[in-house]
Amino acid sequence: MIVNGIDIKRDRGSHLYHARLPRGSPRGPPPAVPPPLSPAVPTPALSPAVPSSFFPAREREACKGRPLERCRSQQRALCNSAGLCAMSGPRVLRELHGVFAVYKPAAVTWRQVRSTLESRLLQELNALKQPGARQLVKVETFTTATERGEEQSLAVSLVPSLADHPLVRGPRYRSLGLAVGHGLDTSASGVLVFAVGSGRRLLDELRKSPVTQAYTLHGRLGIATEDFSTQGRVIETVTYEHVTRDLMERAVAMMHGAAQKALLLHSDVDVGSHEGYLRAVSGCLLPSRHKTPALITAVRLADFNPPAFTLEVQCTPQGSQLALRRCVHDVGRELRCAGAAHLVRRVRDGPLALAHALAPARWHLLPVLAAARAGGLAVRTALGTVVKREEGEEGEGEEEEDFRRE
Repeated sequence: MIVNGIDIKRDRGSHLYHARLPRGSPRGPPPAVPPPLSPAVPTPALSPAVPSSFFPAREREACKGRPLERCRSQQRALCNSAGLCAMSGPRVLRELHGVFAVYKPAAVTWRQVRSTLESRLLQELNALKQPGARQLVKVETFTTATERGEEQSLAVSLVPSLADHPLVRGPRYRSLGLAVGHGLDTSASGVLVFAVGSGRRLLDELRKSPVTQAYTLHGRLGIATEDFSTQGRVIETVTYEHVTRDLMERAVAMMHGAAQKALLLHSDVDVGSHEGYLRAVSGCLLPSRHKTPALITAVRLADFNPPAFTLEVQCTPQGSQLALRRCVHDVGRELRCAGAAHLVRRVRDGPLALAHALAPARWHLLPVLAAARAGGLAVRTALGTVVKREEGEEGEGEEEEDFRRE
C-alpha cells in the first residue's frame, strides 16, 4: 500500500505497520500513519476471572504462538460446534435458569467444583453472540465558506457508545451466582445439586421438603481409624475371619430395624394406626417437615466379599458423611470386629440421581442446559407428589377426628 509516496507494509495477524522508503529518499523517521479503524466489536482479552487453564489442553496447544484474535476465534468455535452459535447470550442465560446435578469426584471440594463449573459456563456465555452497543446521538457543527461569508450547519448521526465497547466494559457475564444444595466433604463423591437464577426457589423448596438421600458405602473389615475412614490414622487392627455373610446380614438387619423405629417416631403418622403399619411395610414413610434430627432411614447389604463389603444407606439430608462413616464403624463393632469406610458415594439427592448428574467432561453449556430442563421437571414432580401426600394425610386425620367425635 502506497501512502504519500511511502510503501506501507502491514504485519500479518497484527495492527502494526512498517514504512519502507523508496531509494534515494532522505533517511529519518517516517511520517505518522494512523492505525486502521478497529472492528465494531473486537474480541476482548481473557478476563482474570476466567483463566485460560479451563480450555482443553488440545486447544491451548493449538493457540500457542498465535495472535490473540485467532485464539479467541478458535475458542468461540467450541460453542459454535455445540449448536449455540445462532443463540444470543441473554437468551441462553434465561434458558439456563433451573436445577441440575453434577458428579463431584473424590479428593475435590465442592467449592472447587462450583468455581470450575461457573468459570466454564461464563467462558462459553461470553463467547456467544452479544447484544450490540447502545447508539448515541452525535451532533457535529460544520463551517463552510460561501459568497455571503461563513455558514454553519449541523450534522446529526448515531454512533456506538464507547462505554459498551468490550475493551472498556470487559466480559459481559462475570458471575452466575450458582447456589449449591446439600454439600459433600472432600473425601466423598457423587451427586451434587446446583441452581441458577429462578432455580434457587426450587432448591429452597427441595431443602424444606421431607426428601431423603441415598448413599453407597464401601467398607473394610479389620481396621479402625480415628475418622472412621481408611485414610485416617489407624488405631486398631483385628481379625475378621469369623465374619460370614449371615452374620453381616443379621447385623445390617438389626441396624435397619432401629432406623425404621426412629423414623416412625419422627414421622407425622400415628405409630399405632393401620396407616402407619402399611406405610412402614411398603417403605413409604417420610420424616416430618418440622425440625428433624439426622436419621438413617434404611440400610441394606449390597455386597460382601471379605474384608470388603458394600452398604446401601438411605438417610435424611441433615446427616453428614462423617455419620455415615461411623455407621460402617458400628457395623464392625456389632460383628465383634472393626470397620472403616473406604468410599462414600451419594447416588441420589431427592429426585435427582446419578442418571441426572453430569460427569466432569460434560461440564459445558449445552449439556447443562439440557440437565437444567430435566432437573427442574424432576424437582417439580417430586414436590407436587409430596404436597399431595401431605394433603391426603391431613384429610385422613380430619376424618378420624370426626369419627371419634361421633
